[in-house]
Amino acid sequence: MAEIRCAVEYRADDTRQSPGRLVGELITYGQRAQDRAEMFAEGALSWPQGGIILNFQHNRQAPIIRFTPEVRGKVVSVDVALPDTLLGRDAALMVKNGTMRGLSIEFDTKEERRNAGVREIRRASLLAAGLVDDPSYKTTVEVRERIAEAAALLKAARRPMIIAGGGVHYSEAWDALHAVATTFGIPVSETHAGKGALRGAPAWSFG
Repeated sequence: MAEIRCAVEYRADDTRQSPGRLVGELITYGQRAQDRAEMFAEGALSWPQGGIILNFQHNRQAPIIRFTPEVRGKVVSVDVALPDTLLGRDAALMVKNGTMRGLSIEFDTKEERRNAGVREIRRASLLAAGLVDDPSYKTTVEVRERIAEAAALLKAARRPMIIAGGGVHYSEAWDALHAVATTFGIPVSETHAGKGALRGAPAWSFG
């Protein structure tokens, strides 16, 4: 059994039926790990139909919630409302105050190969995830900081405009783009690679 650590963040739950949401990137297919010569081939991970257990520091005696990972393009992620239980509230508090800063996934490698000194995992079973204090993968934290920076720039702008490129298609972010444009009334201009990125909102399409 191997282990990989990645970042996680806390978000308020709009339904107010949960102490908060855990949002994080478990793994990005094709992306080399920062602290080891290792990467996952696209589609390498599989998990039980009923999902996997999230617990504290891999303590099977402290299960927080069972969840099913989401796959968006090449990213395997978690976006789950924490239960309104003692462990769920503790998890929300510790992620919010920075005590717990990441997720650590357990997996069982079924098939792998070496490519130019890099271990490429081609097939593996995702077994569990632990909420931990020492993440190795910083992607979610970096994304969160960039979102905060973008929000500050938009707030300060007098006449903001979004330039949508091919990254919208690559990351399958059509719904997010639509939500930002229509919610805040920001026109969208598409690059050649980003054609068709804004869907269902012609009033906000700048061409």
